[in-house]
Amino acid sequence: MFTGEQAVEWVRRSAAVVEENSAALTRLDAAIGDGDHGTNMTRGFRAVLARLEGLADKDFSSLFRAVSMALIGKVGGAAGPLYGSFYLGMGKQLGSADEAADADLSAALRAGYDGVVARGKAQVGDKTMLDALDDRPQGTRQLPRRALPGPPGPRRHLQPPHRPGPRRRRERPLALSSPRPPRR
Repeated sequence: MFTGEQAVEWVRRSAAVVEENSAALTRLDAAIGDGDHGTNMTRGFRAVLARLEGLADKDFSSLFRAVSMALIGKVGGAAGPLYGSFYLGMGKQLGSADEAADADLSAALRAGYDGVVARGKAQVGDKTMLDALDDRPQGTRQLPRRALPGPPGPRRHLQPPHRPGPRRRRERPLALSSPRPPRR
């Protein structure tokens, strides 16, 4: 059984992993974006932690809605709504229950994944966060054991698949016509 206390601990551990990897997330984002992903995610999960107090005895819907709203409100760019949609989908699936069997938890994780798909309009293979999440809904039998508090398991999904190299300047196409005459 998955309980509200375990859900709170799971979210706390997620926040700790984000905080621990904030610099790496920022470096990865700097290679392809504006370099603020680690900072934004850390700010969002700090807001989540502030809201968690007193939610361990609440139902899953209330807990995951609070997590979702904190992330949507504090994480900039597309990440806030995407991560928020994940937790919101989980909360909707689990509803007002305060305990969930493994099958219910698996269905909730799938609902969270589907929420990300619906919000982001992406598909597996588009090189988005869905590629990292994809094996979790498929492997529903092992997921609750890895996701629940306990001895740390493999964290391969937290490691980048490769180190991005330096950004290359895009070459300008060669002009096929003669140069413009000088302006008068």
